[in-house]
Amino acid sequence: MPLTTTSNDFEPVRAIPPVLLESAGSTQPQRRGQTVSKEARVEIANRFLEIIASHGRKFFAHERHISRFELDKRRRVWFVDKYSQKREYTHYRYWGRRFTEGGTMFALAKHLQAFIMGRESLPISSLGPWPDWYCDGDLWGYGDDMAKVRAECAALATTEENTDG
Repeated sequence: MPLTTTSNDFEPVRAIPPVLLESAGSTQPQRRGQTVSKEARVEIANRFLEIIASHGRKFFAHERHISRFELDKRRRVWFVDKYSQKREYTHYRYWGRRFTEGGTMFALAKHLQAFIMGRESLPISSLGPWPDWYCDGDLWGYGDDMAKVRAECAALATTEENTDG
């Protein structure tokens, strides 16, 4: 994306890529074929985290807190950690430094952030199933609860696809 400057000041202004189109009657650009708002995607991603937090080893949950994504006034995505309750800006290159869940859950959180931004679909494949030779087929240690998590998240993905257009 080319970086341009305005003639009156030296603040850089990014040129809008041709992929983005102005939607009729809205000031927010939308990607072609994308009808789900960023706010709705945040709600879907948070529901995804709640499903994971309510089963098995309860990843993304600590006491009464569940990790979540938030949008600020500028519609930028933030991740709120369940343990520290600190907001972390997800567009920062090193945003996982204070992540308390570990590498596998951080990878899942990065996929959810990409889903919120509209770059990916819901990361259902991250929920398995895995072959028996790989951690005895139970990568997260959820046991029989993993089938429930997969079923609920698949239903959530179906709901997201139905609202997508």
